[in-house]
Amino acid sequence: MHAIPGGYKWTKSSTSKFQDALCHPVCKTLLSNFMNHDYNNEVSERAVSDFLNIINVAASKANIFHNKSSKKRRPNCKWFDSDFIGVKRKTLVSKGELLSKFPFDPIIRGSYYKCYREYNKLRKYKTRTFKQSILNSLDNFRDSDPKQYWKLINSLKESTVDSKEKSVEPETWFNHFSVLNKSPSMSETRIKETRHH
Repeated sequence: MHAIPGGYKWTKSSTSKFQDALCHPVCKTLLSNFMNHDYNNEVSERAVSDFLNIINVAASKANIFHNKSSKKRRPNCKWFDSDFIGVKRKTLVSKGELLSKFPFDPIIRGSYYKCYREYNKLRKYKTRTFKQSILNSLDNFRDSDPKQYWKLINSLKESTVDSKEKSVEPETWFNHFSVLNKSPSMSETRIKETRHH
């Protein structure tokens, strides 16, 4: 049985596109063959794979699959030493993949956890030395070169300003919470009935 390739990009128009694709002559032929074929219990897996094939053909005709997009790489931390730590990380990842293939092998498990401990020690050491060097620079620049001091301070600040596109409009919030605070019409009638009795 084949897995469904990719993910679907389901929008408002996808339902009608998919229904139109099912009316395509190729899909109609596949559907009629599926309906006319006598599947018994032994070949139920074939029935499932035939049905998935119909779904895949219709989805590809309707063009509702996601387009593959490249993921943006997250920038490395400022203390990250790409020469040494990058090699350690790649080694750790490869040992992790090997461990996932052979999870009960004690030699592979021991090798992975040894590499994991070494990587963590090195990462913590690099972080500490980077922070210490920043503190030393701040101490040196504070009195001798205020311009460099503030330049270093500003470079360390992370931008926390939200963009206009990401923020939600106040009117949207108001509408959302006003709908939440309204009682449904059925409960209003019941409240009135109980008050009158």
